[in-house]
Amino acid sequence: MSRTVTAFPERVITAKILLVDDDRKVTSMVATFFRRIGRYELREENDSSSAAVFAREFRPDLAILDVDMPGKDGGEVATEFKNDPVLQDVTLIFMSGLISEKDKGVRNGAVYLPKPFPLLALHQVVEIVLAGRLSRAQASKPRRRTRKTSVAHSSSEEPVSAEAK
Repeated sequence: MSRTVTAFPERVITAKILLVDDDRKVTSMVATFFRRIGRYELREENDSSSAAVFAREFRPDLAILDVDMPGKDGGEVATEFKNDPVLQDVTLIFMSGLISEKDKGVRNGAVYLPKPFPLLALHQVVEIVLAGRLSRAQASKPRRRTRKTSVAHSSSEEPVSAEAK
């Protein structure tokens, strides 16, 4: 699932993220932030009407959608994704100024974030969502039988910290 980036040989792409928002300032700011992290391949789309077509070509693991956009709103884009066999497994995060702080969280299999939000908070949500996606993918793989050994194995993965403010 990981892809190597040739421009930065030491960096490994852990996920492909599609960002859909009609506000170019928002997409530019979020894209710049995630590109600096360097572990994501991120594409921006400012026309919600072409988001699904673009996503079919890009094949994202995760899509971050604005809710209130001209043309198709984020809910309509999400419906297109869910009805498309190629896109139906794309994980969705919705962001909007229409979502209050009390409404944030997970509903109907998607994450909702109120705007404005700190970019570090968005990054934490992305990491948590992608970790859950990876866990579900690993759980759905058939397990091979292995011999038991007396050596104990420990996980080297650190939990995602929730210290961003």
